[in-house]
Amino acid sequence: MTLPDLDDLRYGEGIYSDPVQVTELARQLNNANSRGVANSLIVKTSPGLLFGITVSSVTSQFILVFDATAVPAETTVPLISFDIAATSTKGIAWVPVPRGFSNGIVVCNSSTQHTKTIGTANCIFDCQFV
Repeated sequence: MTLPDLDDLRYGEGIYSDPVQVTELARQLNNANSRGVANSLIVKTSPGLLFGITVSSVTSQFILVFDATAVPAETTVPLISFDIAATSTKGIAWVPVPRGFSNGIVVCNSSTQHTKTIGTANCIFDCQFV
């Protein structure tokens, strides 16, 4: 799989994405899904690019994203965290410039924002990556 050069994804003044190139890139994305309620998802166990996360949650909590190959230990600091309200769905996208991970990609829920305090299995995770 060959990803387009980031310069090829822009046109005009470099503000807008070339829809043809973005569509071609989207055809190459992989998808990881928890396939039911879970408290974490190991998205990728090798270096990769994260294009988007969608999380459906039963309770109000935080979603943490780690550059790791396995679910990290409690109190580990994530690279990214965002909140999600109870009984809601939230999506985050990095398009056309994805978020890079040098080790792997892991997401989990947490009762705390800046360190991992994993919660119960009450989320559905869905991630797009290469």
